[in-house]
Amino acid sequence: MERDLEDFHKLLQKLDGEIRIVMEATGIYHLPVLTFLHDNGYFVSVVNPFAMKKYAKDNSIRGAKTDKLDSMMIANYGVLRRCLTVGMRLMAKTNLATLWRDFGTLI
Repeated sequence: MERDLEDFHKLLQKLDGEIRIVMEATGIYHLPVLTFLHDNGYFVSVVNPFAMKKYAKDNSIRGAKTDKLDSMMIANYGVLRRCLTVGMRLMAKTNLATLWRDFGTLI
């Protein structure tokens, strides 16, 4: 996974202009990507999946659902809602919650 993230980082560095990344929360599965991007100085915003679902329902022309359409919908949501960056406090809280959950599995 680290190799994939490094390749993703190299791809992002080729882009011109300001880069703002908006992603949908996926339980704990988005955390490694979120942490990597945040640690590398990118603007990252995490969207609540329920808010995204409502936004998509309210703004969808048709009922089609593909990864490409989903990514475009999330990008539009980020632009229109002017999503805020994930702060260090939230990152620390999320990391602590993950560690606590993992600790519970060891006992």
